[in-house]
Amino acid sequence: EKENIQGASIPQQLTDSGESIIFEIPIFICVLALPHSTCPLHVFEPRYRLMMRRTIETQSRTFGMCIYNEQTETFADYGTLLYIRGLVYTQDGRSIVDTIGRQRFRVIDRGMRDEYNTARIQLIKDHAIEQDEFDDLYQYNRTT
Repeated sequence: EKENIQGASIPQQLTDSGESIIFEIPIFICVLALPHSTCPLHVFEPRYRLMMRRTIETQSRTFGMCIYNEQTETFADYGTLLYIRGLVYTQDGRSIVDTIGRQRFRVIDRGMRDEYNTARIQLIKDHAIEQDEFDDLYQYNRTT
């Protein structure tokens, strides 16, 4: 599938497998988003309104979310891919966007397109922990 930075054009098998492929996506700079967690958004800035319109038209319906880094005055080096589950436009052009986190990524390079940020990213594959390790961590968490 061809890369398309108007909205991320990410083959489903890549997000499922976590392969170490680098591609470019639009970046929404806002809050910390986590994989498998919902992240509702109220989009009112013109640059992000454009980004959402473009992203919802892609097959993947996916974009990146990063927090702002005050030290570097740009977005963080790591973020989460968000999948748009639903989007409702208001009469004045704002949108209410229902997203869910899919997968973490590392920023390789930063860019701009039509006043919103983009990034070349590399997906990060999360590894499941073994049950013994989970039990130890769970117990440690309960006792601290």
